[in-house]
Amino acid sequence: MSNNKLFYMPLIAVLLLFSFAFPFFTSSLHEITSDVIKNSLTAQLESLEANNYDELLNNEPQMLQNYVLSQSFNKNDQRLTIIDINGVVKADSSHKTVEQMHSHAHEPEFLQAIKHGQGSAMHFSEALQIEMLYVAKKAVLANGTYVIRLATPLASIKTVEQRVLLLLGILILATIILVAIVSFNLNKRTRIHLMERQKSYEKILLGKNREFELLNQLANYLAACKSFDEAEKIITNLVPKIIGEVSGSLSIIKDSRNLVEPKIHWLKDSNTQVPFAPSECWSLRKGHYHLTTESDITIRCEHTAEEQEQMLCIPLSAHGNTIGVVHFDIQGKLSDDKMILVKSVVEHLGLAMANLKLQYQLRSQALKDPLTGLFNRRFLDEHLELEISRANRHGKSLSLLMVDFDHFKRFNDNFGHDAGDYVLKEIATLLDKNTRKENSVCRVGGEEIAILLPETSKEDAALLADKLCSLVRKLHLKHRGQSLGKLSISIGVSSFPDDADTAFDLYKHADSCLYKAKADGRDRYSVDVQEYSDNKNKCESNPVELSSIANGN
Repeated sequence: MSNNKLFYMPLIAVLLLFSFAFPFFTSSLHEITSDVIKNSLTAQLESLEANNYDELLNNEPQMLQNYVLSQSFNKNDQRLTIIDINGVVKADSSHKTVEQMHSHAHEPEFLQAIKHGQGSAMHFSEALQIEMLYVAKKAVLANGTYVIRLATPLASIKTVEQRVLLLLGILILATIILVAIVSFNLNKRTRIHLMERQKSYEKILLGKNREFELLNQLANYLAACKSFDEAEKIITNLVPKIIGEVSGSLSIIKDSRNLVEPKIHWLKDSNTQVPFAPSECWSLRKGHYHLTTESDITIRCEHTAEEQEQMLCIPLSAHGNTIGVVHFDIQGKLSDDKMILVKSVVEHLGLAMANLKLQYQLRSQALKDPLTGLFNRRFLDEHLELEISRANRHGKSLSLLMVDFDHFKRFNDNFGHDAGDYVLKEIATLLDKNTRKENSVCRVGGEEIAILLPETSKEDAALLADKLCSLVRKLHLKHRGQSLGKLSISIGVSSFPDDADTAFDLYKHADSCLYKAKADGRDRYSVDVQEYSDNKNKCESNPVELSSIANGN
């Protein structure tokens, strides 16, 4: 509908213009045409040779009449009349004889000519019985004063007007046709342009909607992450889809606040690959984004490679704290819309990283022992059942080592609790470093430590137990310059499904083997409890058993 309006509006405007202007034009046309013909008649009167009439007027009147009749006025539908001062017609080009013509003394053009030298009027001609336009001029000759009058029928004026109106109609029609053609072409071009603009806007809108969808997905997935490894998979997958083929990296400031460590890269290895000081990044100094080239000034961060032309660093902030920086390798000029999008992505990343860091801290506080840094009893409660279920489902082995420091109470009495805590931390570190990443070393109470060994047979667990006993035996520690003497541990070994098929029984069997190792002289490991039933009975009444496992069985 709007396109049709666009097409018809110029035509309607032209028609309205001509409709309002036409009456004024026709009325003005009559006046203009009359003036033009009147001026033409006046010019003809002035061109007449008055001397010829003076000579003829002195002769016979018929000679003057014959001369006037011989002129070409009749051929042009014009009438020439010569009138004396009294209004008597002396000659007339429309009559062969003038004796019978009435007096012209009262004709308005005659009176004007006598009074002002020239005059004009429109009135009915009794001689010709038609309306005519008269122009008269006074001529003072040698033998008297005369009025020379020239007239033309009003019909000739109307003929001229009709011709002008015809030309005007043709011009109006041509104008309407021209306007129609121009309007059609303009409308066509406008439609094409509007369609192109609409497609362009639709494309931009679809792109914006896609960006919003991806940003929403990024926020939702990051909010559901439980680890940095999960966040890395999501970031490397979604961030390039949101901001395009722009490589980059995400770096986290360490808790010491003196080092920034790159954690995540996407698309390709970023120029920022090694840890750097916070002072090496201008964005961390300024507290907001930094472009390598901005406002004709090139300032490069020290942590970036020099061969990269354009780089963007944005601080990673959340809850009012700066926790890191995001680095982008920019190709070409960065538009305002792209900058807004990149900042939005960084905001989501900042919140996600802060939440993951908080989750990690809370989880560490809940599942780790504050003295040794090992996992605690709660962690063992959760994962022992999980690992047994997993081993049972996949037909794998699972082993559990129960480790206890020998004579630890006497050690505390002799050297003090500070030395005891120091020994606990050192031996806990030794045990953790000499087990696989998949294994879990947990402090379950006092000086007792449990080591969970997924996919480990009883024989391999025994070899590890022997190795750990040997390492502790060789350990020589000093506390405040004082040697702490010989250290040793005892270990009980239990394996699924050889010794037990439930978490409670597996823990119970490992604890019984630990008692047997202590009964056999300490500083050793044990994998069997058959020969020491008394210790087994003691284990069953030991209050150190897993409360959650016992309650579950």
